[in-house]
Amino acid sequence: LQWFAVSCVHAKEDKFVVLTGDEHVLRSQAALLKKRAGLDLQEERFLVVDCKDIAHVFDVTRGAGVPTVEIEGTVTRAVKETMQAHQGVGGVIVESIDLLPYVDALKEATGLPVWDAVTACELYSSLRTHHHRFEYHDWLNEVAFEFGVRESRQWTESRPRLLGVVGLDYENERAPTDHTMRASRGYKAIFKSIPDLTR
Repeated sequence: LQWFAVSCVHAKEDKFVVLTGDEHVLRSQAALLKKRAGLDLQEERFLVVDCKDIAHVFDVTRGAGVPTVEIEGTVTRAVKETMQAHQGVGGVIVESIDLLPYVDALKEATGLPVWDAVTACELYSSLRTHHHRFEYHDWLNEVAFEFGVRESRQWTESRPRLLGVVGLDYENERAPTDHTMRASRGYKAIFKSIPDLTR
């Protein structure tokens, strides 16, 4: 379902590691994938990696176990070995929902974008998401109220503009603070400190 979007954001010469739980089952659907999604598994750019022989890889979806470091290591190693054998890999497509628990490990290990069933759902659901602040004109008053700034509910152009400053967990005496910069003049500064933000 995502292939049309994926093909638009990646170069035509980019290769993709297709991670599947059963290569035989995947290739049996090759004609359908080509017809419905325009994805042709016969192209050399698609490098199919079969994970059906990885021990306990299906335990999570079968309710028989939880993801382990050993399984993550085996899955990521299989993908990285494929990347080393084929130059120009631009992304990973996780075809099987059985492999979803290892997506984050793949992203960290490869540094590549990983496309899976979750990203597909997020892509299509985001197209209908209504922004909670759309046509809501009183948001500045809501911010002021949250930080205890005494402001009237009626906003006018003559009222001072607000500037939010997120503070780190330490002060750098050699660097000027944001609220003293010339560009911030005319704003009322509201400070919020986040302990241990840089740790």
